[in-house]
Amino acid sequence: MGNNSAKYETATEDDEDTEDKPKRKKTRKGKRKAQNAEPECSSPKKIAKLDTPKYVHEKLFLQGEGSDVAVLAVGHQWNLHKLYLKQCKYFEALFREKSDWKERSENVVKLEFPAGKVTVEALHQVLGSLYSNEITLEIGEIEGILSAASLLQLESLLDRCAEMMCQDIGDDRVLKFLDLAIMYGLPTVIQKVTSFLTINFWRLAKEKKFLAEISLEALARLISSPDTLVMEGEQDLYNIIKTWIYLNQGGQILDDETAHSEALEEFFRRHDSSKTFEPYLALWSGIRLHHLVTSTASMKILELDRIYPKQILKETIVDTWKCMIRNEEDPKLGISITDDVFNLCALRQGRVVDSEPKCWRWTGYNNGIDILLNFSHGILTMKRNCLTQSTPYSVNISSERSVHHRIVFTDANGAQIFDTGRKLVNLSPDLSITVARLDKYKLPISVHLFYLVQQPSQPAFL
Repeated sequence: MGNNSAKYETATEDDEDTEDKPKRKKTRKGKRKAQNAEPECSSPKKIAKLDTPKYVHEKLFLQGEGSDVAVLAVGHQWNLHKLYLKQCKYFEALFREKSDWKERSENVVKLEFPAGKVTVEALHQVLGSLYSNEITLEIGEIEGILSAASLLQLESLLDRCAEMMCQDIGDDRVLKFLDLAIMYGLPTVIQKVTSFLTINFWRLAKEKKFLAEISLEALARLISSPDTLVMEGEQDLYNIIKTWIYLNQGGQILDDETAHSEALEEFFRRHDSSKTFEPYLALWSGIRLHHLVTSTASMKILELDRIYPKQILKETIVDTWKCMIRNEEDPKLGISITDDVFNLCALRQGRVVDSEPKCWRWTGYNNGIDILLNFSHGILTMKRNCLTQSTPYSVNISSERSVHHRIVFTDANGAQIFDTGRKLVNLSPDLSITVARLDKYKLPISVHLFYLVQQPSQPAFL
């Protein structure tokens, strides 16, 4: 309100109507006057603008002239006007003619906010925006402004806060924004924050402070998400959950990795699964346990930690063996894999590429399919290694195997460069094919691979 600016026009002599006036004879005096007269000005009419919004804001909001209602909140009083306050759905309902609210008769409105959620400055900004139709948003005040706008049901201001939050997502505030977006129902912010977390989780989770702050619900969603990028594999996610539980139980944040590993080991050796597994089932159920029983090193860790009950480990190992036999007996099973199965069961792996050319593999027996990736000059190739390079495991040398895969690239700042989407290739022994090309990139980059080479078993908890 109050955005209209008044316009004033100044009239000139040309505006006078002279049609019906009798002509008078020019005298010498009149002639001299005409000769000395200045030429007529041809400039456009002048328009004077009044800064109405500024005037309204200063006189009515700041000085409270003509106030007909007082707003009391966070230890402060604002002398305001019902006409302006009714722009909010909250006040519109409050001041409705048939309303029987107590505040209506007293001309005093008391607003209650959760302790510490709203500051005087934040509420001052929100109320002031009703008089000037503009507001200056600061990251430091965003929680208070959201709380006030939510109570007053100012949808336009909530949308503006959401826009600003989407533009300012970063490592140091992503979890705070997620909590606020969930609390105040900001779907666009939830979507943006979730996307940021899934792409950058492998990097953010290296910081123990991040793990100490993330909620169980948010961590569970990331662990189970088919879009979460990881680095060395499922073992990374397993260790992340262990660290989170340790910190959640009051463990100390230790920067020294050796000291942290020792503290973690001592903690899990000291507690049985009733303390480390059952209360955190939402986290452990997101681990793709079948991918942790494909090497002796990872199996040894599972046995020593005693987190997963023995019966679950036993059933997982037996099921993995049965799955391998089924796929060996009928290799065509691996051709027909649905998107849902791929998203739920694919191996999740990654690697930082800081120099090129670079060639790598991940450890673990994967039905005898040894996948090598090679990155050089922006080209990523995938090879099914059988006989040309050494491998720690026996390899399957059947004529052709289907490889379902998806590859995601990110830059050093955590921005996604390229996503191949899900693809299917058929690889014969020692065949190498190009799976991705990058036109523009700057090292270091990270390469994240999701893939399946067989029809998988059902996840352990389904």
